[in-house]
Amino acid sequence: MEKVITISGKNYKMKASALTQFLYKNDTGRSFISDLQRLANMQNNFKGDVNESINAMDDITTTLLKIAYTMIKQADKEQVGTYDEFLDGIDNLYDDSNWIQEVIEFACSPISRQLQKN
Repeated sequence: MEKVITISGKNYKMKASALTQFLYKNDTGRSFISDLQRLANMQNNFKGDVNESINAMDDITTTLLKIAYTMIKQADKEQVGTYDEFLDGIDNLYDDSNWIQEVIEFACSPISRQLQKN
């Protein structure tokens, strides 16, 4: 599946398929499914200590950006350079934060049954 998601005013074509989880593992050394499950859990637990919420938001943002970058490269490598160049092109992550939920939902689409079992 392909979808265009806007991050900081820029449209990025992203692709999500069974291959995405393996590309993510190759790029980050982390489990795609575990990270998505962790994101879902963190999203549901935003309350309490401000420092804990800030740390959770930092972790969510970092993981989401890595997932988004993987899906952008999978759709079309010409859209972005290195991960650092991708990040440097983002002026403001939170002016429009709709991208956060869009990336999570889109990334889950090829594996949603696996996540529901966990």
